[in-house]
Amino acid sequence: MQAMSFTRQRGCSLPILLLSSLLFLTARSQCPHPQPIDQVADWFKSEVLPISNSAAFNAQTLIKHTRNASSIRLSLRPVITLTDDTRAEHMDAGICITHSSLADGVACLPSLIIMGVMKGGTGELGSWLTMHPYLKRFNRHTMEGVCENPEAQFFNKINQRGFESGWRKYALLGFEMDSFANVSHVYTFEKTPDIISMDAARVARMHSLLPSVRLIASLRDPAARAYSHFQHNCREGRILVGNPGTKFADRVIVNERRDPRTVQRVNDFLKAIGATREDFSKPTGSCTSKQFETALLTRLDGTRGTRISHNESMAFAILERGFYAEQLDVITQYYPRDQIHLNLYEAMSKDMVSHINDIQTWLGLPFFDYSPLTRINARGYTSLQAVKSKTDSKPYESLGDDVYQLLVEMYLPSMRDLARYVDKSLLRKHWPIN
Repeated sequence: MQAMSFTRQRGCSLPILLLSSLLFLTARSQCPHPQPIDQVADWFKSEVLPISNSAAFNAQTLIKHTRNASSIRLSLRPVITLTDDTRAEHMDAGICITHSSLADGVACLPSLIIMGVMKGGTGELGSWLTMHPYLKRFNRHTMEGVCENPEAQFFNKINQRGFESGWRKYALLGFEMDSFANVSHVYTFEKTPDIISMDAARVARMHSLLPSVRLIASLRDPAARAYSHFQHNCREGRILVGNPGTKFADRVIVNERRDPRTVQRVNDFLKAIGATREDFSKPTGSCTSKQFETALLTRLDGTRGTRISHNESMAFAILERGFYAEQLDVITQYYPRDQIHLNLYEAMSKDMVSHINDIQTWLGLPFFDYSPLTRINARGYTSLQAVKSKTDSKPYESLGDDVYQLLVEMYLPSMRDLARYVDKSLLRKHWPIN
């Protein structure tokens, strides 16, 4: 592919580190790669600063003086030799480390995290950012060369003890640079959509390691997001329906295995209705809007309501992901608003190029022209050439209007409250907010 030129924008060989429990494979397809460049933009280059004694060095203090508020670029980029004495508070976003286990010599902590939301276009956004020559995504490859785009799933999965013993492994596995020369101008990022819904203790741990990291969230109409999440669970075998011809034929179970509360709640539900797991099976195809409605209105005690109570609903683990204002209240206890970029999925999907250009500006990156790399797919979405997009997939059954209105009624107070973070006129344009 022909190399791209740049102007300043205005206005996997990896060590085995016993981290299999931290990596959850989310995509296995054609892998986007950063595009080649003729010459690195001189104005974006950093001066590399080797640090051998990390215990006597405070990177977080240095970052405050070497990072421009309008860019992830570091004018002076530390490369720390990782030792047993190196602590999380010595580190920060964009800091690089060396260690004997690194095949290519250096890895760099992420300067950017796509933090959510699940089913809000984060996979698409991650693919587009991966193409940028000055960004490198958390990634690994199989021995056969098949691309794997895992989510790091670190901060949202570990407790304090796990963090203290595991942050070095997080830093080393997946963020390795292709060459030491790239330290001067390439910055890493990762995608973990569960981060936006973390509790305060987990956000605090992430902040202790990455206080300067930039965070991106793509927010989707929570009613539409919930249905997409339900259909995702259906494809993954996490939705169970009562066996035909039995008294449980009209029952639906949402078996959200990633949520630790699910097992007990599902067991309580089965006990309440006098059933066993053998009375249920996975659907043979995609799920229906009617099955989603059943899951929404079914309470964990087996009764059925006329309105959705998200704490009592069989679909509680799906529904709680849609309260964005409350989630952002937790995130902003630790990260200032100017370190957070919020997109609306509906606006982004209609004009992906403009939105990705806005993100380039916000990150302070040399401008990259994505236009020659795009295509219009059969459903009318702008996607990347030679990269499989979720928008290429055949749409599932539409969500019924009555079910949609039930969800809107539940989410409306939270959607209105989101105006503290997102312009109200933009919300009204794309979401059902009066």
